[in-house]
Amino acid sequence: MIGTPSEVDKSFITDQSALDYLSKFKPRPATNLRKRFTRITDSGLNLLSMMLQFNPFIRLTVEQCLDHPYFDSIRDSEYSFESPVVLDFPFENIKQLSSKNIRAEMAKLVKKKKSCSQSK
Repeated sequence: MIGTPSEVDKSFITDQSALDYLSKFKPRPATNLRKRFTRITDSGLNLLSMMLQFNPFIRLTVEQCLDHPYFDSIRDSEYSFESPVVLDFPFENIKQLSSKNIRAEMAKLVKKKKSCSQSK
């Protein structure tokens, strides 16, 4: 979809084995997203292309994605707020994390949160 990363795209990589691994792939052009997603709006195309950047320093952050004009028509400031607490997901450090494991770990967190709020 994004094609072979350019030298600029790979500039953040410092691990030589990762660079060697990437060099093993034959060069491929990026997919023309406009042709692939024929009904996409200009704003949607911009958001998608910025989300699909290989280089994380060029790629949009979650906050930037949520603030993107693509969402202007559905954004309602009345219901938008920043959480006063930072959410901690300790299971993010698990090496082999499957979607089944994520669901199980999220259920544990919800159960723990419910039991803490009920005991207050």
